Amino acid sequence: MMLVEYSTDLENYAIHWTANCSVSIPDYRKLPEDVKRILEYSKDHVPNPIVLLKKYAFQKGNYNFTNNECTARCFDYKLLVWAAMTKIGCVQRECKHVNARRFPEYLFACLYKPVGNIYDERPYANGSSCSQCPAGYQCYRNQCAMPLTTTSTSTRLSAVGIVTPLPVYFCIKVYFHDLHNNIYP
Repeated sequence: MMLVEYSTDLENYAIHWTANCSVSIPDYRKLPEDVKRILEYSKDHVPNPIVLLKKYAFQKGNYNFTNNECTARCFDYKLLVWAAMTKIGCVQRECKHVNARRFPEYLFACLYKPVGNIYDERPYANGSSCSQCPAGYQCYRNQCAMPLTTTSTSTRLSAVGIVTPLPVYFCIKVYFHDLHNNIYP
């Protein structure tokens, strides 16, 4: 599994996608290649990103790795544990007075890259952590990561550039690091 980094580019695509508070699927021609999405919509309360991600992690019980089959909804789980995924960008948007409602509605959207065919392919390979890291990568928190150099300006899961008052950085860190042992076999 690759170490997932926060992408302000994907966040900006998510901001643009949700700008009109529509729950429609984004036009993939306007997105970078190999991008998938998750969208949650709430009419009555501000969505809690950690609760949403735990909901997707719960779908693990619906996925049979051996047969690569879902007994119930599991595609959100497969998307979130896609071993080759390296980037994620999210946004939460408050939509006031949508459909003549007095109360705001909320969208929570994330874009992921790269992701393969979640319907036909397995999201990860069976085996030890970091056993299939690309050349030049090292094992960091049981995930494949490029080694950081003293001249590098990149950061892992950077919170810089988050333009919404949403703890996306914290949510992603919790999901991909602290829950790591709970979502993989």
